[in-house]
Amino acid sequence: MENIWLNIVKNNKKFLIGGIYRHTGHGLVEFSNAMEQCLSRISSSSYPCIIAGDINIDLSKCDVNTTTAEYVSNMLLNNFYPAVIMPTRITSRSLLPHLYV
Repeated sequence: MENIWLNIVKNNKKFLIGGIYRHTGHGLVEFSNAMEQCLSRISSSSYPCIIAGDINIDLSKCDVNTTTAEYVSNMLLNNFYPAVIMPTRITSRSLLPHLYV
């Protein structure tokens, strides 16, 4: 996975912002494991974190794909909730942009 993390300070308040890209051809299990390691490190921080990215996971398949369900569960267990719940385009392969706060 490709990722970049920035510490931003605005009005004496710190924020952590992460940008993540998952290549379509890379395995979802490996990506989920890498994300779990990242989340365990940053979930202990005391300031707000926003994660955005092109992760190429169809979240609407959460109820039929166990790997997708585990990815979503891991995000929720680390207190990251999706800020976008509707697809940005409707096609046979509609994907949600990933934005977690």
